[in-house]
Amino acid sequence: MIFSYTRYLAITAVASFVLTGCEVKTPEQIALMDNLELCQLHSSAEGNSPYLAELVKRGALTNQELEDISSETIRTGMKTYVAVCSWGPYESINSSGGIYGDTEQIVISLSQYIYTENGRVTQWQQ
Repeated sequence: MIFSYTRYLAITAVASFVLTGCEVKTPEQIALMDNLELCQLHSSAEGNSPYLAELVKRGALTNQELEDISSETIRTGMKTYVAVCSWGPYESINSSGGIYGDTEQIVISLSQYIYTENGRVTQWQQ
């Protein structure tokens, strides 16, 4: 019986480790992340996110942006990382550059895309 319980605990621990993203970030690691990475991790987190707290601490979000994130709203002109906080996490980002600047297609899922130019949302598809 003890062996079975020990095995159960080991399997549960491994499953928890895999399902929670493999690693908990320390405050020091979080402080070194850029805003987009923080929003990607915030979108995957449950409950009070230390990643969103770091963005607030940095002054990287306005009150309107916090409301948009809370209500999962996207707006034209919104910063790329705020859109990811609101709709993410993303699966991939397709980037291209041209004479008018950088454009990105942020793939959230098979049916959700965010399009940006020079770090600002221009359109989206849901």
